[in-house]
Amino acid sequence: MLPISSIATSLLTLTASVISANPLPIEPTELVERQEPKGDIDAVRQVIGTPYEGPTNKSKWLGSLAVRPCGSILLTDTLAPTVYIVEDPKAESPPLEVVTTIPGANALTGITETEPDVYQVVAGGFSIKNESAVPGTLKLWSIDYSTGASKPVVRKTADLDRVTMLNGLTYLGHDIVLGSDSIDGAIVTINTKTGGYHQVWKSASLTAKDKASKNSSTLGVNGIKVAREGPKTYLYFTVTAKSILAKIEINPTTGEPMPGATIMTIETTLGEKKGVGYDGFAMRIDATADLDFYAADSRGNAIEHISGRAGGVSQEIVAGNINSTEVAEPSDAAFGRTECDKDILYVCTAGGIFKGIGPENKKVGGQLLAIDTAKH
Repeated sequence: MLPISSIATSLLTLTASVISANPLPIEPTELVERQEPKGDIDAVRQVIGTPYEGPTNKSKWLGSLAVRPCGSILLTDTLAPTVYIVEDPKAESPPLEVVTTIPGANALTGITETEPDVYQVVAGGFSIKNESAVPGTLKLWSIDYSTGASKPVVRKTADLDRVTMLNGLTYLGHDIVLGSDSIDGAIVTINTKTGGYHQVWKSASLTAKDKASKNSSTLGVNGIKVAREGPKTYLYFTVTAKSILAKIEINPTTGEPMPGATIMTIETTLGEKKGVGYDGFAMRIDATADLDFYAADSRGNAIEHISGRAGGVSQEIVAGNINSTEVAEPSDAAFGRTECDKDILYVCTAGGIFKGIGPENKKVGGQLLAIDTAKH
């Protein structure tokens, strides 16, 4: 494995305004070192790999995942309107099976659980080359396993004609899903019962515009997660083109940023050729608000572990590096949900299909990886 150069990070605070068209002010406060990889390489296991077959319409780009309560894993395909399942990720070479193919779409993006064993997924017409959606094609679909049947009930939840590029999803509660519009730089709420939707926050800070990084992505806000910390509710999010990980306090009912809320951000100062491109992530927060955060760095072909709290956050790469296909363009991550895999981080990847990996632009096809976080 080739060594990864050290990258400095800075912890910043920003002041947010609801539906603001202007970038948020930035005030640097502290530098934190990004560490060299640690731990045993055996901590990374390839659950499945999808061999690259040349034309992108014959290859799989595993874009998002959701772990079911029973332990099986649902995955979306960014090159096809297909939801897959891996029934037993702990098995040796388990099959990647088709759950459903969504009609009227050519690709899927985010997926999230909204009720026990009920999931929402974004489908639409997407241009991979332009990292954008075809206007008027986006829909939200439900994948419902709650009946206990082996095959889920699949139905359309909402038409999202006025959304530019819905990407990441997370569940707020009260039948409300939050979605990231990666092109418009906005957070959208969607009611899963009525199908109604609207923007609750828009800012240039959530777009790819005015970025200081060398990252080539045109995607702004991307991965999102809701977390409760004591009496407060936060939205954690990434801004891919700006290499940002951040959180903001939100209204627990509407999803809007609270009046006067501040955004706490870890922004990476780039030190590698391709830069850092944070996408999806998995996180755990303990009772003292210590952060345990694993981010998919799609440009650096790595998984980063961010831990600690404001004023004492540290980063280390726990798997992959910029020239390695071990973690080939990771796009999302989630922890296992059974007792035997609660410390296993499952990661899905694009497999180098989008940008290629290393000087030879290698493409290996989408992967589902299992990383034992207890070894780090």
